[in-house]
Amino acid sequence: MSYRRVVKVTLLIYKKPGTTDEEFAHYWAEVHGKKSMPGMLKHGVLHYSQTHTPILARQTLLETSGAPPGRILDCDGVATATFPTWEAARAWQFDEETKRIQKEDGAIFADHTRQRLVAGEEVLFIEDGKLTY
Repeated sequence: MSYRRVVKVTLLIYKKPGTTDEEFAHYWAEVHGKKSMPGMLKHGVLHYSQTHTPILARQTLLETSGAPPGRILDCDGVATATFPTWEAARAWQFDEETKRIQKEDGAIFADHTRQRLVAGEEVLFIEDGKLTY
């Protein structure tokens, strides 16, 4: 079978110490997110999303899932960018404006020492409510 494949870059992000969930969520979405969009569009991003995971959400998951504490990720959010090709993803990651925004603006609200990245090829089985094969 032939499936649609795209490249997904995912970042586990942690708020800067002393930042409230509300401050973090506002800055990440309303300021940093908007600053990042031109570079993403320039390099052909197909999809970008932020998943905000405030302390209350993590605590609720811990209480209701029965999972031990170490099994619940403690990150404050997950950013996901989807690109059509590895070339597009690499062009975005090496773009000087992208690097500047990530470093300078990210330092305002995020703890870069704790962030984690993963990139890989996503195999799409269902897209827009339809099978891809």
